Amino acid sequence: MPAPAKLSQILALLGKEESTYGSAVALSTTADGIQLQFDNRDYPWATLNYAYDGDLGPSVGNLGTVLRAGKAGRSITYEAPTRAKGGGAAYTASVLPSVHRLLKAAGFDAALTTTTGSEKYVYTPSAPGTTYTSLTLNAYARGELLAAVGAIADLNIDFPNGGPPLWRFPISAYLSADMTDAATPTVTYPLTSIQAPLANGIALVLGSFTTNAVLYSGGFTLGREILPRVALTGAGGHLGFIPRGRQPEAKIVVETTALQGTPFHASGGFDAYKLEEVATSIAFSLRFGTVQYNKWLLEFLQAQVIGAVPTVVNGVACTELTVRAHTSTPVSADDVRITFD
Repeated sequence: MPAPAKLSQILALLGKEESTYGSAVALSTTADGIQLQFDNRDYPWATLNYAYDGDLGPSVGNLGTVLRAGKAGRSITYEAPTRAKGGGAAYTASVLPSVHRLLKAAGFDAALTTTTGSEKYVYTPSAPGTTYTSLTLNAYARGELLAAVGAIADLNIDFPNGGPPLWRFPISAYLSADMTDAATPTVTYPLTSIQAPLANGIALVLGSFTTNAVLYSGGFTLGREILPRVALTGAGGHLGFIPRGRQPEAKIVVETTALQGTPFHASGGFDAYKLEEVATSIAFSLRFGTVQYNKWLLEFLQAQVIGAVPTVVNGVACTELTVRAHTSTPVSADDVRITFD
């Protein structure tokens, strides 16, 4: 009996920013590698989606269905999990965080500060408009190549324990060609000598409640809405995707404290129930890592507690807080910010 034709053991992802949405750019195995991190070798593969599934409906002469038509409007969804690493040296136009391209595809603009000794990248939401960053991707797995264009992403970050947080980028794209058989190439990944900062020692800010906070676990969702652009005049019936609104939100499990009076957050504790009830606007942030050029900060410049659920962690009274960001004015894009410094 012959060996299996294909195995699910190794994979690779190449990605680069497009100059024009949906127009493929050349990819290099030495410059465009995006290092993924799954928890086992049974790697999930991309999911093919179709705007029209080919169903023509029931038969008129019996209780069965008629022969289906071909499918149309092909696109893919693909989740890219990774660990965020800092540049490991003073940031420049070429010294970048490992998630730089993926963050831009998730709807963030990147601003570089080059002040000597304080170099950093600050990622803020792109302004509304027709221009948004997309990626050309080559994804390899299972002995196959998936070549995609017009890739844009959402973002989720999980930190359930003391390990490096897992950044998950759910990607929506469409294929520039049919899937083909292809061996996974050898890719040169950036920052391989850098270890992603652990979730241990997280610095939490919840209004005035900071240094006394005890955090057990949490996660972040950007909540970006991504809509398909399906047009009958387009070849294949699919013209890509359009990003719309976002709803940045964090869920964190913290130790419950003595209930605090107005304004319901102080250095010694908080009153989650009143914060939720009165919708107090507070600052919220989480810092991961302490080493310069390999630490990052997630900030909600204005936020509100919208949910407070009592829970228990190994006998300790805790509260799961849902914290949602909001903009300072109806025309400001200042709800969420991510800084690598």
